[in-house]
This record gives sequence, C-alpha cells and structure tokens, in this order.
Amino acid sequence: MGYFFDITDEQWQEQIDLKYFSVIHAVRAAYPYLKQAGGGRIVNINATLAKEPERHMVATAATRAGLLNLSKTLAHELAPDNILVNSVSLGLIRTDQWERRRKKNAPDMAPAEYYADLAQKRNIPLGRVGEAEEVASVILFLSSARASYVSGSTVEVAGGIGKAL
Repeated sequence: MGYFFDITDEQWQEQIDLKYFSVIHAVRAAYPYLKQAGGGRIVNINATLAKEPERHMVATAATRAGLLNLSKTLAHELAPDNILVNSVSLGLIRTDQWERRRKKNAPDMAPAEYYADLAQKRNIPLGRVGEAEEVASVILFLSSARASYVSGSTVEVAGGIGKAL
C-alpha cells in the first residue's frame, strides 16, 4: 500500500513479480500440457482494483490492470488450442490476509462484528464480506464444461461493490 511517490522501485518490482509474472510463469508451464490434452481452462484471480484503482494502492492496482489485459489477450491467443482464459475479480473476501489485519487492528473485536463494520465502511451493497467458498464456486463454474463458451470474461465476486463497466 502506498501512493505513487512513496513506492520504491523494489516495491514496484515486488508487485509486478507477484501479481503479473506469477501468472506468466504458470501459463507458460501449463500451456504444453493443456495443448496436448486438447484444451483446458485458465482462471486468473484478480481484484476489483484492476478497473477501479485506489490512490493509496497504486502499484497493486496498476499490476492488476495489466493482469486483466493479459488475461484478455491470452483468451484470444489460446482460443485456437481450445484453452479458455477468464478472470475472477475479487472484492472484499474473508481470507487469512484479512484475518491478520483484524487481529492487528481490532484484536478485541469479534470477527462477525469486525466484518460487518468493514462491509458498512466499504459500502458493500450486499452488506457483508464475501467468503472464500463463494469465490471457489465461481472458479469451479468457469473450469467446468458448463462454461464451454465463456472466454475472455471477468466475473466479479464483490458483493456488488464494483461500479466499473
């Protein structure tokens, strides 16, 4: 987290490696196997920051936007090999990362109270923080035969918080 002039080159590189090159390396490694199998699915995990950046998260937002573009490009490039590429764009999901923040920032607050307060502060239209199982269900769908004509898409799992088209 940080504003543009506060982020060091090393921090920029860390975000690029983590959010961008991790996907590049994984796709390169998986591609020969997916092609040999006659097709498959790639589902990239992203965040609503890709389309709606926040000033205090400039590096992660920029790399996530790049990942969104990469996913769309790969969907076109890999389509002839019957490899479908999609993205799941996350909003506020209860994860270990958020649990660490809760324990650091509000150690005496009950988890249910903390997440209800967080959802209210973030103006999540559904009024709650998402659960990992809800994300997994979307990934499962995109990986299934039922999504055989879905490629190059981004599905937001964000409780309605995303405002970008």
